[in-house]
Amino acid sequence: MIDELYTKLYKRITKNICRNHYLWEELHSEAILIIVEKNFNLSEIRNMKHFFSAIVWKTWHSNKFKKNFMRDHVQYIDNYKCDVLVEEQQEIDFTSIIKFLEQPPETENDYYEQNLFKLYLESGDAIKLSNKTKIPYRTVVNDIKEIKEKLKRKHNDQNSH
Repeated sequence: MIDELYTKLYKRITKNICRNHYLWEELHSEAILIIVEKNFNLSEIRNMKHFFSAIVWKTWHSNKFKKNFMRDHVQYIDNYKCDVLVEEQQEIDFTSIIKFLEQPPETENDYYEQNLFKLYLESGDAIKLSNKTKIPYRTVVNDIKEIKEKLKRKHNDQNSH
């Protein structure tokens, strides 16, 4: 009965469930291994295709399978993202931000924006900043957004001339 699970029909079921993912063979073997380890009485199963499909689907969506077989792929993606972020950070010109933070405020609004932005940079999160300052979250988000847009416009104006 187990030999039947190695036929083209059951391999196609596995490929369909994982949408022809490159790990389909590992998934197929893992599903068969689960059936063998759990000692299912295969003679009592009415619809073997449906039963096998359910095992494959549960295996494909299990954390154990992802942990065992997809770890290398995820690690590669994470390393790639880190490399891209490092490259992007090296190309950023922070002079507009530094000037904004270091210049003496001319108005109360300038003072508010500078301090709010400094606190935002320190906390890195609008929710934490809202909790810390007791300024409503939506206000913090909108004000930070406006400050960022203002800094972008200054940066673009300086670099366009």
